[in-house]
Amino acid sequence: FAKFRTEEVLEAVKKYKITLLWGNPAIFAGLYRRYSQSPDKFDLSSIRCCGSGTASFPEDLYNNIKKLTSVPIIEGYGLTETSAVTHCNSLDFQKVKSLGIPFPDVDAKIVDLKSGKILGINQAGELLLKGPQVFKDYWKKAEATVKKIDKEGWLHTGDIVERDRDGYFYFRSRLDDMINVRGEKVWPREVEEVLESHSKVQEVAVIGVEDDYYGQAIKACIVLKEGCQFSEEELIDFCKGKLAPHKVPHTVEFLKKLPRSYLGKILHYVLRKKS
Repeated sequence: FAKFRTEEVLEAVKKYKITLLWGNPAIFAGLYRRYSQSPDKFDLSSIRCCGSGTASFPEDLYNNIKKLTSVPIIEGYGLTETSAVTHCNSLDFQKVKSLGIPFPDVDAKIVDLKSGKILGINQAGELLLKGPQVFKDYWKKAEATVKKIDKEGWLHTGDIVERDRDGYFYFRSRLDDMINVRGEKVWPREVEEVLESHSKVQEVAVIGVEDDYYGQAIKACIVLKEGCQFSEEELIDFCKGKLAPHKVPHTVEFLKKLPRSYLGKILHYVLRKKS
């Protein structure tokens, strides 16, 4: 397709009996909304597996797609600099919101942002990668290459992740998106996941904005589901029982849509510039 259109994709699945449907949460959200409007018009029975990248699946959307297709949803992780995928869930076992486990030829470690020390289970730090698929250098950009790949050959992804006891990795934030609230680190994804769990919220992006008291205040940019209404106070109160006090949003802005890249990633930096 020259451009993603939900109607065309759903019709193609029916016409060509497509077995693997790959996209991202934004694409699957669009497909789910359109399918729900006319379920008798489309046929998804040919699908054997769904795959997703660029962002972690909101749990509510994950469950809806699972009910719709009754097939595995495989989430993965990769970068342009790693020739695509380095982590993936398996067909036999998936963890919701997880990037999966590293491929057999991939070395991955999570390090402390200041000391560079390797971190343990459930500790958030920067993901470093090494493997045959890691790029050699940026074309004619030696300084940029040195900043990205250290002397030992580790690629610094700029992504903040955690690892559980089973070896599954979880995305927490881009390093550039980290919010510093009076010296306390706040990862936007943790706050976003709480907000996404509310039945009236369609999508959300959490950013840090300059503030004289907090250093950076937490701002939640919210798109509500069609026909829903919600106040800033109600949303903040909803977070208070689910997040540590310094992670609760200070302000909320309601938007009609969030800025996205051509891959469907929410562009937090665009929201920061507007704020």
